[in-house]
Amino acid sequence: MIREVTDFHDLKRMIGVEDHLFDSSTQRIPLPEPLDLKMPNGLNPLRAAPGDRPTPIKRITGALDQLDAAILSPQQLQNVRKAARAYLRGSSRTLASYKPILERLIGAVIIPIWPILRIKVANGSTLRFASGLNILVAHEIEIEGSGRIVSQGHLTVSATVLRKTDSPGGPIARPPAGRVIFG
Repeated sequence: MIREVTDFHDLKRMIGVEDHLFDSSTQRIPLPEPLDLKMPNGLNPLRAAPGDRPTPIKRITGALDQLDAAILSPQQLQNVRKAARAYLRGSSRTLASYKPILERLIGAVIIPIWPILRIKVANGSTLRFASGLNILVAHEIEIEGSGRIVSQGHLTVSATVLRKTDSPGGPIARPPAGRVIFG
């Protein structure tokens, strides 16, 4: 199943960290620098900074329509990427002013979703996910012995039951290249 997501709030809900987790702890994700994007044709500049309240959308609609990554410097683009990571992995409430800019510049995000009732990764086996975003949704995931789940990109796993079991006499597999998620 493929899902196209254009709203960063929905994207955060699917692959990000929930905001309430930062209510009683400090955010460790690096925050972006303030953005101050001068817009052509006398349009209002687009501004965003950590802690700022979002600008009412009706005041910036024209500027958002003109916003294109091609007009940004490499430093501004890097800062937009940093803002996107911090929005998804940290408190989006702190970065609410960046949301319309992120949605305009990043556009639609295509996410493969793998809904599977029961998964068993046998001893010595690897369940591998390619680069990019992937979401694995399962009722039950069992990983035997040296079995592993590996992702070359970002993987969100949602399972009701996650179980690691010993597999008697099975070979010990070397970890495959990539980020070991479970194993």
